[in-house]
Amino acid sequence: GVGHRSTHARWRVSTTGPLVLFAGGGTGGHLYPGLAIARALVREQPAVRPFFIGAQRGIERDVLPTTEFPHELLPLHPLYRRQPWNNWRTLLGGVQAWRAISRLTQHDRPAAVVGTGGYAAGVALAWARAHGVPTFLHEPDSHPGLTTRVFSRGARGVFLGFPEASTALTAEEQG
Repeated sequence: GVGHRSTHARWRVSTTGPLVLFAGGGTGGHLYPGLAIARALVREQPAVRPFFIGAQRGIERDVLPTTEFPHELLPLHPLYRRQPWNNWRTLLGGVQAWRAISRLTQHDRPAAVVGTGGYAAGVALAWARAHGVPTFLHEPDSHPGLTTRVFSRGARGVFLGFPEASTALTAEEQG
């Protein structure tokens, strides 16, 4: 398959609670808040089943196998702004990731998708939007990145790490 899935022994095997996909990474600033949110969510609602989607080339490749959460690493790439000729990788990886997310959720529709920023979040958020799955965003940076700016409009909630980040989002985008 396209994705690389952890075979970590601590996978949650329950299929009774709501599945919540967490997508984000590339850097620790996008991944670690997602882990903290997932742990807090499980502490408050033990039946919730977090599942992480990340990039094969991001920090999540090394970090997620050491956590208690199931995950899948997909061939995601950033936008190559300084080398636009390399964006074929972004497009191809996006198509492959879309298909992998569709397979992953074929028999287990997620209750929500939480995007924590970075290029690893974009495809999962787009998939959720196309399939009517509620989205929530956490923006850890003082200036919202492209993923947050694109997907904040229509998100059920946008949670900011810095209050000044709200100035970069219009009132309509925050709603």
